[in-house]
Amino acid sequence: MSLHVNDAKISDLWRLDTTRNLRPRRKGTRQEREGRRRTFQQKCEMDSDGRYVVGKGIQLNQKVFQHRRVVFGLSCSPYLLGATIRFHLQNVPHNFEKTATLLLESFYVDNCVTSVDDHEELEKFIEESKTVLSTAKFELRGWEHSYSDLESYDLLPPEGKSISVLGLRWHLKTYSLTIDLRDCVEDDTPVTKRKILSTVHKIFDPLGFTCPVTLGPKVLLQECWKLKVSWDTELPASISKKFERWRKELSKLNKIEIPRCLIPSRNAPGNLTFHVFCDASKIAYAACVFLRCESENSTTCQLIQARCRVAPMKSLSIPRLELLACSIGARLSQSVSIDMKLENLPKIFWSDSADALYWVKKGKETWAPFVL
Repeated sequence: MSLHVNDAKISDLWRLDTTRNLRPRRKGTRQEREGRRRTFQQKCEMDSDGRYVVGKGIQLNQKVFQHRRVVFGLSCSPYLLGATIRFHLQNVPHNFEKTATLLLESFYVDNCVTSVDDHEELEKFIEESKTVLSTAKFELRGWEHSYSDLESYDLLPPEGKSISVLGLRWHLKTYSLTIDLRDCVEDDTPVTKRKILSTVHKIFDPLGFTCPVTLGPKVLLQECWKLKVSWDTELPASISKKFERWRKELSKLNKIEIPRCLIPSRNAPGNLTFHVFCDASKIAYAACVFLRCESENSTTCQLIQARCRVAPMKSLSIPRLELLACSIGARLSQSVSIDMKLENLPKIFWSDSADALYWVKKGKETWAPFVL
């Protein structure tokens, strides 16, 4: 067998289950396991193509078959696709390094989402991207972009004026994002715990701007857990009516649009700061991150991401829930700043809880661990 791995140690390859060396039936004693490990390391060699070749200890006329393309449908297919794309983008000619870096940071599985400043840079990015990945036999297609020219936008068919981008709807004219509710179809089946959970999970919102709306059914699910009903048992009328009322108003979410552009001008971004707001109540706690851009002519404040959690079934005081909100706010701000490559940007945290602020400022050495 052969395996292509960059910068891998032979001892690490032992942990792979491809050679059947870690199956429970071959567990054996510690001495036997160490013996098989040493035998494996002795028979594992790297060939001229950078592949690790492992001998099985059987001298037969063997034929080696290798995949010459990315295989789809296997459990390892997403990893193979990402590793193949990364390998080719990290080995491009010098004149394509800028485009390759932008592609490397913009791919999500087989979708690329990025931003450029003007139409000339867009055309250059498209042509160079096709050239770079053509060496790996990847045919890039399905290009979509916003239109500053309204005449060109009006020529688009109705279905082309709003496209799907990673589960959200991207409106090309307004350059805004909305959620996609096409899968949330009403039915006349009885309201059960399974139905509530299924409906909530159909609302795909990675940014979290629908948190105030999706929180309602999550609270209803917590009430179901307190009642200890099974997944397919019809719920009481008090819960069913609340859920049906919530689902009838769900279509209003299509009217909520958030701008995709966070910084008006990349060349002159102005004074940028992160603002993190944390708050809690008896039933839930939440945090959201805004990016404030202050320039000479204007000041904008855009929502980047938000998260909310239902309060635990175990009764907690409001100050402790406020502390949990501060916790998810700190983690959310860290992930946002890393993903946006703005780690050195100033962060301002806001909370209306004097107790939580006192606990945070006092330091961890003073307090006992707080475990939910």
